[in-house]
Amino acid sequence: SKYPDALRFKGGIVKEIFPVVLFMTLFATMVVCVSLYTEKDMSLNAIAITVLSTVVSLLISLRTNSAYDRFWEARKLWSQLTFNIRNLSRNIWVLVSETKTSEDGCYHLERQLKRATAGMLVAFCYAVKDHLAEAPLSNDKICLFMQHIPGFIDQINRRGAKRAAPSFFSRLGASVKMAGRAHWLHRGQSSTQTIRRKYRFPKPNVPNTIALHFSAYISRLLKKGYIEGPMATNLHNGLNAIVDAFTSLERIQRTPIPLAYSVHLHQSTWIFLLMLPFQLVAPLKWVAVPIVALAAFVLFGTLAIGEQIENPFNGDENDLPLEFFCEVMEHEINGITS
Repeated sequence: SKYPDALRFKGGIVKEIFPVVLFMTLFATMVVCVSLYTEKDMSLNAIAITVLSTVVSLLISLRTNSAYDRFWEARKLWSQLTFNIRNLSRNIWVLVSETKTSEDGCYHLERQLKRATAGMLVAFCYAVKDHLAEAPLSNDKICLFMQHIPGFIDQINRRGAKRAAPSFFSRLGASVKMAGRAHWLHRGQSSTQTIRRKYRFPKPNVPNTIALHFSAYISRLLKKGYIEGPMATNLHNGLNAIVDAFTSLERIQRTPIPLAYSVHLHQSTWIFLLMLPFQLVAPLKWVAVPIVALAAFVLFGTLAIGEQIENPFNGDENDLPLEFFCEVMEHEINGITS
């Protein structure tokens, strides 16, 4: 940016904290007016400032540090996810053997299967992003890379998605054993959905469903002799690694900082700021008003930053750019399979 950080508003938290800063400014103005223009003395001993400021600063510091630790851990876990997806896509494209003959389109079919399977990893990225943000699925992207799985698009369409164009594999249907395997998986998933509706379980875990289809693909490769046992183990280990990273990201998203700590911290901050004008009015008079406003800006701003980054998956200005990360992964895998 051409402006220094101190003069920038985009990406900051001024809009979020402006109402409370304005309230504290008006409150401090009222205290000063009553103290200076009436016979009522509203000043307090300033010694309390030292005690309260130390406690509040320590609490806010711990809160911000814990929030940043969650933010940074989420970034490291997404890097781990990216690392393992890159390895999986490369191994599938290079190490999975292909029949040398082109009779009956066998070579073309195997190449398309590999390309479609690498696309599953892109769909996994987008599904993880939407799952963590608790947002509607990136239907166009997920349908594009999962359209070769019979029944998967219909499941997405039931959530209001736009149907993607049928692919080469969709038209093959159950005549291809891989598609038949996917039909079997879909029937099992439909049974699970019936149980979920009966007992009101959470919504389907789309990343986990994609991982299930990917695991079925690895098993089929092993049975057909396209890969050996050690290679299948390597692919399964890579799949387990991306599921582990996804589960750890889910842990961050579903485990907020304890409510009691957050409530107590906000209450302590409000008490400190509400007492501040009474302690500054005697020595500073009208200067107490901008000082209280500045203190409110700093303290509430730090609290707001901590609240934003403790869950870095919501797409806020200061959250992780997960959409960009997914687009980068899509570009890389398209480059591998082109």
